[in-house]
Amino acid sequence: MMSGINKTWVDKKLKKLESNGLKIGSIKTFKSSSELEQSSILRIVENISKFVELENITIEPSNKVDIKLIDGELYYLEVKTPIFFENQHGSMFSHVMRDFYKILKESNRFAVGYSIQSQPQFNLVSDKTYNRLRRRASLGILSYFPSSDRYIGRKLETLMNDAFEKFKKVREKAWKIFILDTSFYLARGTDDLFYLLLNILYNDSRLRKYIDGICLFSLNLAHNNKFTLPATIIPVFLKPGINSRVFQQKHQLYSSYLVYLPILKDVKKGCNTLLEVDKSGYCRMDGQEYGHFWNSLQLLRYKMNLLR
Repeated sequence: MMSGINKTWVDKKLKKLESNGLKIGSIKTFKSSSELEQSSILRIVENISKFVELENITIEPSNKVDIKLIDGELYYLEVKTPIFFENQHGSMFSHVMRDFYKILKESNRFAVGYSIQSQPQFNLVSDKTYNRLRRRASLGILSYFPSSDRYIGRKLETLMNDAFEKFKKVREKAWKIFILDTSFYLARGTDDLFYLLLNILYNDSRLRKYIDGICLFSLNLAHNNKFTLPATIIPVFLKPGINSRVFQQKHQLYSSYLVYLPILKDVKKGCNTLLEVDKSGYCRMDGQEYGHFWNSLQLLRYKMNLLR
């Protein structure tokens, strides 16, 4: 879940957008969803407002679709904000981390491991034990692939079918766009989700009949300004004739996987250096070398690609 998203954040953002012209159909319907879902709608509206005046945008219009947009033509947008990392999936991650900490607690060591959802027991890749007696801490690099394509695919299919049912009820002539917000879910790259969405669409003619476009709302490498990596609307599929600049934003897809760096170390009062990576790429704590950071990440990427 995104850090800092809460009722106060939502209320401030909504008030700001509304004061600048955003229209609200049913505030009751809007507030009935979770704060994460509310934040998705507001952040997507904020992105849209870079191309369209807020006076032309309505959230929760009377037909129960999330966003109504007028940009030359009429558009209805249904926003979905899936929570992949919950329930048994979060519990499995906790189980993996617990086992990994057991390895680190055995002695002062450097360990690199990986785990995927269907194989919760991680496999040790490297354990450099030289100078162990001089070390006063343990450092680990753990890569965790939290959800299988099958699980995510089923989740996305359910969300798209829900949007399909809403779009079927729209009687006006309008473009109907499904938007999936994965800006908070950095465990999977946009390229993975891009092709999963396309596959679902092309395997279901019903969806193609009522859904005119599919987009991701996610981090966009094409908008990297060296300090921030904003989330923007990334088109996945658009029927011919959709010309709004909202859905024509420059984008660059990326691959990703989760990497955690658990550290076991006694911390003294005052300033402490928990971890540093020197110019040669080695991890150091208390002046002691533990292992090569970038080589470990490269090895993990190779291992994870084999297991996907």
